[in-house]
Amino acid sequence: MKTILAIALSATLGLAQADQGDWTVHTVSTHLITEDMNNFNPGLAYDITDNYRVGGLYNSFEKPSLYVARIFDVHSRVRVGAGIISGYKWDSDQNDVVGKTASVLPFLAVEVDVTDNVSVIWFGEALNLEVKF
Repeated sequence: MKTILAIALSATLGLAQADQGDWTVHTVSTHLITEDMNNFNPGLAYDITDNYRVGGLYNSFEKPSLYVARIFDVHSRVRVGAGIISGYKWDSDQNDVVGKTASVLPFLAVEVDVTDNVSVIWFGEALNLEVKF
């Protein structure tokens, strides 16, 4: 998986030439705890304003996810997103999040800019690579 992330990061850095813009492309992720999760998470997001983002992606449970988030600037290269996302469900029997297309949960994510166009997102137990244009 580290090789896939390295290749994706290299390709992304090569493609990301313009200043950061309104669109975000979701690419790949790596899970820090759980094994056998989907790490190919293509998707697209749009910043409606500087503080609100809407998007969709193919999530770690191989389900479609749609989300809306309020973005809070913490530092010039660090942001926190809080919102709601579909495609996940809290399972009280397992005391864990499971995949389910018709469910919606609140979420919190931390976004750190690697370059002006590439960010790493910490969401749940995963690190995700995103490109902005």
